[in-house]
Amino acid sequence: MMIYLVGSIIDELALENYVEMRDSVNDESYLKIRELELKLEKKFPNRFVPRYSMVSFHQIPYSEVYRRGKIQFKLMLEFLSKDISKPKLYKKIESLLPILK
Repeated sequence: MMIYLVGSIIDELALENYVEMRDSVNDESYLKIRELELKLEKKFPNRFVPRYSMVSFHQIPYSEVYRRGKIQFKLMLEFLSKDISKPKLYKKIESLLPILK
């Protein structure tokens, strides 16, 4: 059962990456999200880590990569749609994303 679960998470990450690369790389909204992602990674280098970096440069279980990635994406969308302010975004990052070791 666990192997199937891990396989499902890897499949989901791969599919999301494929769709992103196929459909989004030239999209203005996508570019804004990536720009924000880089800024947040610089401000919170041990908390806000892009999925690619988590998979490539950390030893984090894929289930945790997937979970954190969803949280990070949701926070970026909330900020870009002006649902939350920058201070609130920062506070949510600190409360929802524990420091990675």
